[in-house]
Amino acid sequence: MQAEEWARKYDRALSEVKESIKYCRMFVTGFNTNIDGLRHVEGEEIERIVTEKNLAGEIVSKLENPPREIRTLSDLLAGILFCAENGVGEEWLKEAVERELQEV
Repeated sequence: MQAEEWARKYDRALSEVKESIKYCRMFVTGFNTNIDGLRHVEGEEIERIVTEKNLAGEIVSKLENPPREIRTLSDLLAGILFCAENGVGEEWLKEAVERELQEV
């Protein structure tokens, strides 16, 4: 499921809950969290990759309109920087990944 489709379904479900919650005596909610792996990344490493691969312009444009899916190395780095800059955590779908991303 694409991120946009998931967001639409979530918004629709939330609006439906707002209407029907007044009829519930109790309810339980939960969120699934998957952590596939952890990798600590220092700013210097990101800066080195951006410089070596000449990705600064590409990443800046993606920060203005985040793709919310990972297809390229610049998508991945834009996602990391977006979340760090905004103090949020997001789940970006990993689509068919270019070879450059597999080599990092």
